[in-house]
Amino acid sequence: MKGGSELVEEAERGIYEGEESRAYKADMLTGMTIMAGLVSEEMALKLLTRRRDIMIESAAYELIGQERYEAGMQQGLQQGLQQGLQQGLLLDAQEMLVNALEERFEIVPRAIVRKIKRIEDREVIKGLFRVALRTNSLEEFESKLERAIK
Repeated sequence: MKGGSELVEEAERGIYEGEESRAYKADMLTGMTIMAGLVSEEMALKLLTRRRDIMIESAAYELIGQERYEAGMQQGLQQGLQQGLQQGLLLDAQEMLVNALEERFEIVPRAIVRKIKRIEDREVIKGLFRVALRTNSLEEFESKLERAIK
């Protein structure tokens, strides 16, 4: 846009120095920043940086901030839920492996249980579960466990 930067600065000064109420100025500057962002992100950022002091009083600015906050919270919640779900599935898989070993061999040494609990890859646990079902002895399982965690 030819002369866009100069026009935005001129309009900004006119709004900021005008006789209108502070609330009107805040809304006008916020709207102008949004529109400037359609032309140039840099232009919008400069305007926002210069006039944030008054723009924060705008209802639109507040709504945008609230929306970003809620979106951030939602994203964080989703990530937290996903992480919690993954952690729960891992712990469940570890417990099922130990239970399978106990079912097959009755007593499972704590050293083996600790090694299983240190594995953080559910796919490795699933593979070891299959090994636990087919292995002939706890010693044979431990040997395969050692290879799996290296």
